[in-house]
Amino acid sequence: MYFLILGIPYLSGEQIDSEFANLQCLKTADSCYELSWESEKGTNCLFFTADDWQELMPLSSAETFLASPNAQTTIIASTDENATNLKSEHKFLRVIAQKDLKAFDFERLMRLNNCEAVVDAPRSKGQFYSPDITEETWRIVAPYLLPEKHALKMTMDKICSKMRILSSVDSLKEAGFKIIIARLNRGLVVASHPNLQGYLIKAYLDTSTRCEWPLWALRAEGSRHIQRILDKHHFNKYMKVPDKWIYAIPQARRPIAGEAIFPKDFILLVKNMNILSKEQTIEKFKNTSSKERLKALFTTIVEGGLSDSHIDNVPYSTDNKIAFIDTEYYKVWPVHPEWITKHLSSVSQLYWEKLIKQGEKKSES
Repeated sequence: MYFLILGIPYLSGEQIDSEFANLQCLKTADSCYELSWESEKGTNCLFFTADDWQELMPLSSAETFLASPNAQTTIIASTDENATNLKSEHKFLRVIAQKDLKAFDFERLMRLNNCEAVVDAPRSKGQFYSPDITEETWRIVAPYLLPEKHALKMTMDKICSKMRILSSVDSLKEAGFKIIIARLNRGLVVASHPNLQGYLIKAYLDTSTRCEWPLWALRAEGSRHIQRILDKHHFNKYMKVPDKWIYAIPQARRPIAGEAIFPKDFILLVKNMNILSKEQTIEKFKNTSSKERLKALFTTIVEGGLSDSHIDNVPYSTDNKIAFIDTEYYKVWPVHPEWITKHLSSVSQLYWEKLIKQGEKKSES
């Protein structure tokens, strides 16, 4: 029998144009299979087998297989054609497509003994996620989607497969989340989970009327925008910005939209910056005397168009770095570095005001 598997192509979390689709498998004899598929010219396909599908999930390329050889996992074929014959007594097959030495991890996983899909394996977006998500939405969020090979992807899948976590604050708590911020008038929640080490989630509950994905895409791009500036000027020793990924929620437990129910399809995953309290941050700013650090902060705010950089959004962290935690407002001018002035010492205020005046003159010229 033939079995058709469809999937979504990603390259390091970004949607790509390359096609790899319509994978079909025909069992011709005991342990023998004919496979065919559609792929872009120049795409090389690698075939891995194992008796436990979980042994195959960490693989993302031939390189990861060679770097971490597993006696229970076997690479049985490699081809740039659109068909191949395989012989394997293992139970599961994983197909990974590569082009220009980069892996397109399609999570193509099937049960070989009867050519059926593995229940836990990722499916196409039309099957696995809500059909209400438009192609335009997928296009916009694609660059920021949590990659399949990310360490937290399977963890989030497991958490969300057990229950609808966005039904209420209580449902989040029941799923093991610790609520850090709950702005229930807006339906916004920030929470941590013991299995999401180093990350927080930001989410809107299903009771909120807000459309979440444009905000998550904006903040994810904002964090990347700021990071480019920090890298460009070598400011990482003074400041940092959290990695931000968008997680697409499987539709299995998605509620039906109603008068007071507005189902959400995406959650924002944010790296925990371990920020200090506002009082501690104010004290740290009062004691900030390094002109290099102040110049770096000023340059990042002005060049990045970070128009909402009041002290709550640029707190100090436990590692003594300033963290840009709210990345929604970027490339928005004019900016307001004067909001920081009152929190500096009298000596640092003089230098900060000098930077502001120099910036004003530069913008006028």
